[in-house]
Amino acid sequence: MHDETSTGNDFFRCDFCLRGWREELPMVEGHKGSLICMECLTDACREVVIQRAGIAHEEITACTLCLQHRESQYWQRADYDHDAPGAPDLAQAQLSPAAICEQCIIQCAGMMEKDPDTNWVRPG
Repeated sequence: MHDETSTGNDFFRCDFCLRGWREELPMVEGHKGSLICMECLTDACREVVIQRAGIAHEEITACTLCLQHRESQYWQRADYDHDAPGAPDLAQAQLSPAAICEQCIIQCAGMMEKDPDTNWVRPG
């Protein structure tokens, strides 16, 4: 997510937790500038890939990162704050909170693991 009202690193926000980019909070970018931070990716990986939980594909329109609708489990932040600074106006945009499909979780986890600057380890 790009917050047009912010400057500096806060211009780039995780679509899932709405926190701004920081060196200690690396992010993976999807299509059209969508972003998921390391902490949200960890939560998504733990819930969908390891625990085999998540949200059924019938409840999701499309993955925020790949823009596809896949027949897999999805992850959304349970504590998404609609009133947080930079949160999209969901009613006006006719969108639901960000969701990530299992395939993108796995792909983003691989990318984050390969980045030597993150020291990210897949939960498990």
